[in-house]
Amino acid sequence: MSPIDRLQIHWFDTILKSRNEHALAAQKPVCLFEMGRNQWRQLSEWPTPTVKRYYLQSPGLAYIREDSGELGRRWTVEEMC
Repeated sequence: MSPIDRLQIHWFDTILKSRNEHALAAQKPVCLFEMGRNQWRQLSEWPTPTVKRYYLQSPGLAYIREDSGELGRRWTVEEMC
């Protein structure tokens, strides 16, 4: 059984069938799959303090031309106009 299947069954058993409620309360509130590491992570908060924000930027032609948009670390109104 895959990890996502186990997670879903655990959630249904706990929430819908009121089974093993203490196990769910003991878990951290955020569960996510990190694709680069190919693993599930349990987090106390989201976003994490080490989050990196990226912004899609384009002079307005990204919906027409594939080479028009780019991924950047900063976002300003001037760059978007």
